[in-house]
Amino acid sequence: MINGINSMVPIAHVRVGDKDFNAYISICSITRNIHVFKYDEYQCKYDVFPSQAEAQVWINQDLYQD
Repeated sequence: MINGINSMVPIAHVRVGDKDFNAYISICSITRNIHVFKYDEYQCKYDVFPSQAEAQVWINQDLYQD
């Protein structure tokens, strides 16, 4: 486990084709929180989740959904 200066561990950088956006997913090796950055050409959103289930629900939402 990485516990140095950068505790963020990249998990995936994928194209969510049916939602038409990209997602960059990483995990903090200290807090174990999942960080998700969703983006397309016009908008981006970022959030942090304590569990995989919560992150999955958010990733499956459209980028333009509030």
